[in-house]
Amino acid sequence: MKKFTILTAAVLALTLPGLASAVEANADVKTHTKVETQVEQKANGAYLEKRTDESASKNADGTETKDTTKTKVEASENGDVSKTVETHSAVDPKGLMNEKSKDSTYKEEMKDGKHTVHHTTKVDGKTTLDVKEEVNPKAK
Repeated sequence: MKKFTILTAAVLALTLPGLASAVEANADVKTHTKVETQVEQKANGAYLEKRTDESASKNADGTETKDTTKTKVEASENGDVSKTVETHSAVDPKGLMNEKSKDSTYKEEMKDGKHTVHHTTKVDGKTTLDVKEEVNPKAK
């Protein structure tokens, strides 16, 4: 009977500090997400839609991650359509001056029967991709 009590006390003495550090490690974990959508519909058939998605998190090591996506779709009464998607992603490990970021813009327009696409990407402020092209509609 006494062995059981001593064993339990020994197990508790080894286990409690481990549980306390596990609780402390998870105490700094944070996550935040926000989504906003706005739609304006006009009587003539034109519309404007805006959507913003934001998320931010921080892990136990202190690394912060932030992502933002902004989408805008515009359509006119004569059928012209413009769609723009802008994204920003940043990872900031604990410490000074070590943030890594990526920005991307994708724009697609259909205006007067002409279809254009423009895509740019920047990594840490330096342009890595910049493509603009006209897409010819397929003849039927």
